[in-house]
Amino acid sequence: MEAGTTVLAIGGVPGAHAPSPWEWTFEAERYRTNGDHVAAFELLADAGRRFPDDAGVLYATACWEAMAGDTDAAIAHLSAAIGLEPKVSGWADGDADLDSIRGLPGSPV
Repeated sequence: MEAGTTVLAIGGVPGAHAPSPWEWTFEAERYRTNGDHVAAFELLADAGRRFPDDAGVLYATACWEAMAGDTDAAIAHLSAAIGLEPKVSGWADGDADLDSIRGLPGSPV
């Protein structure tokens, strides 16, 4: 969200809204069609700084790294995500984004 942005939520709880980690991962998806890995990584790096122990952010980062060919980083982030939240292993099963690391030494998929 851009600095200075105002959000009006009808029926919402009064007060400041703290964005959730999925908002960064969702925003990164807009770069999928044009393959702009750099822009996606910038968003995910920001999410990683804000939410360093969020399995979803780590998983999304691993997916983008795997698609970009950074297999070592993808394996590390995916392993960290699974360590924080074991159900991430199920997300990874069959996720084509992770095909480049599937079966590699040290890869959890």
